[in-house]
Amino acid sequence: MIKGISIVLVLWGHMIQNLSSGDSYYNDWIFRTIYSFHMPLFALISGYLFYPSQQRRNFLEAVRSRVTGLLVPIMTWTTLDWILRSVLHRKIAVVEWKNIFTGNMLWFLWSIFAADLVLIVAEKLIKTRWGRTIWLATGFLMMYVFPNAELNLFLYPYVVLGFYYKKRTESFLRVKKHGWICILLYITLLPLYKETSFIYTTGISVWKSDVIVSIHMLIDLYRYIIGLAGSIAVIYMCVE
Repeated sequence: MIKGISIVLVLWGHMIQNLSSGDSYYNDWIFRTIYSFHMPLFALISGYLFYPSQQRRNFLEAVRSRVTGLLVPIMTWTTLDWILRSVLHRKIAVVEWKNIFTGNMLWFLWSIFAADLVLIVAEKLIKTRWGRTIWLATGFLMMYVFPNAELNLFLYPYVVLGFYYKKRTESFLRVKKHGWICILLYITLLPLYKETSFIYTTGISVWKSDVIVSIHMLIDLYRYIIGLAGSIAVIYMCVE
């Protein structure tokens, strides 16, 4: 149910974006609300669901499952999209060829793929807790190896958090105990969400930004916190 809600929110957000003129959607309060947490929620659930599936596989089987389950669909659908655009425009869309490798609108699958590979190495090849901790921290740097690095960096912590939450507990029922705190926190933080809060406008890496470093770090921190608070608030309202 929760994953279905996250998919609906993704579609709803894109509908608002496509029906808006120019960049006016950044000022739409529904759009801001959805985008403040919908992708973190999707990443959190993805990590949560990935844990049990990788448990029954060895290293190579786990990697293969991610390639066939994420990488192949990315390449397949973006190639079909590229072919369709070329046919409709009656010319080879050479400029859009790169979309096959970056995923275009399926960028989030690249982000999940990158995070899952880091998690597979952590669980299958590293035996000590400290070793896993260091490797997971290094995972932030690994996000630059894959396409859409800024977006990968944004979703990576949520995938990892969902994964290890599932590892340490059986279900989201424990969220019921303190979920109301996240609802209050989210409601408090939401009015502060503005155009510079979107990952698409400012990114994650402070050295790539035109914003003052200290301000950018606060934006990143705020973005991570409201994404997590909003995600837990939705989960809290969905679990029984």
